[in-house]
Amino acid sequence: MTAPLTVGCTPEHQADLGKPPASVAPEDLRDDGAADLVADLEQAMSRPAAVDRVASASGSARAELVAAAANVRALGLRDVGLRYLAPSSTTISGPEEARFGAAAWLADVQVSWRQPGVDRRDALLTVPMVLTGEGEDQEFASFTTVGSEHVPLWLLTRLAVVRRERTVVAAPTQAAARRLSALAEQAVTTVRQTLPQWRSRLLVQEAPSQRVFQLAAGLPAEQARAVAAVTTTPDGSGDPDARGQVYVNPRLYDPLADDGRQIVISHESAHVALGAATSQMPLWLSEGTADWIALRRSTVPMDRLASQVLGWVRENGGPRTLPGPSAFDGSDKRIGAWYEAAWLAVKRLADTYGAEDLLRFYRATERAGSADRAFSQVLGTSEGAFVRDWRSYLVSLA
Repeated sequence: MTAPLTVGCTPEHQADLGKPPASVAPEDLRDDGAADLVADLEQAMSRPAAVDRVASASGSARAELVAAAANVRALGLRDVGLRYLAPSSTTISGPEEARFGAAAWLADVQVSWRQPGVDRRDALLTVPMVLTGEGEDQEFASFTTVGSEHVPLWLLTRLAVVRRERTVVAAPTQAAARRLSALAEQAVTTVRQTLPQWRSRLLVQEAPSQRVFQLAAGLPAEQARAVAAVTTTPDGSGDPDARGQVYVNPRLYDPLADDGRQIVISHESAHVALGAATSQMPLWLSEGTADWIALRRSTVPMDRLASQVLGWVRENGGPRTLPGPSAFDGSDKRIGAWYEAAWLAVKRLADTYGAEDLLRFYRATERAGSADRAFSQVLGTSEGAFVRDWRSYLVSLA
């Protein structure tokens, strides 16, 4: 986001015209000191002594800054940068003004960082931050505001971190981080059984609340309410050089049994290994393949893994089309059934054509952006013929 530009005369031009200098706009006074303040914020990420220059000696602002700096060290982040851009187009709310004072305002700040072993390039996000004051008399107030849409998790909350050779895990508590780390390690093992060429480090982050999960992953609220976890790039970029990472939603993830949690993390890890966060393909194939990899050697009974879709089939008969985009965006309450349907579609492909041809089909679809030609060129069939076979398969299971 950028601030609107204003056009006018410089003081030199005004002097030439014989007019007195105009008063300096409040935005100009803010800009004068905001860039230096944000530069000090950046220094505070690596030099704790710099905290005193940008936040009061006590209170929430200092706590946020100390927590962010601790997260940077614990995660081992590199190339951490904060750069002031302009006054934000996001408006500060009434309650925020009451909390931070009448001098509070929002500044757009470009945040950059890189997770070693995970990211191949720096992540970049523009985050509206709360500052107070003007000119050189400004202080940092908060990294978040009501209007925030996407903020890195390491700026949002204090994290406990477990770093291992194959995985990096961050969670609200050390106990949660240790549990999640064990699941992440098992997920890597599971995924490499099918994709042995995947050797990148896996990053999994659990938020302390659904709202923080939504902000960290940059999701719409409806989607954030519907999923236990998501794989996306740290800044939402579709750049092929951007690596996927896993964000966990505690509201839906924490109530799961241990095997359910493992399936969720293994599913998302398969997305990371396949590069799904930056690819374009039908969601039924993307989601179904991730589940197929996660469940390929599972001992959980079919009637439990596919209970929702098989119950739907018993009541309505088999579906006549593969699940479309709206089945997975959180707007359909039957989202769990459609995930299971996608898994069974991919499982049927693997059972019929073999794992190697399934993965060739996946990559061909990824290159083309659709499955139309891949069905005929890789599998020697048509989508229509496969849907009829898949429908009969679901009916037989139900």
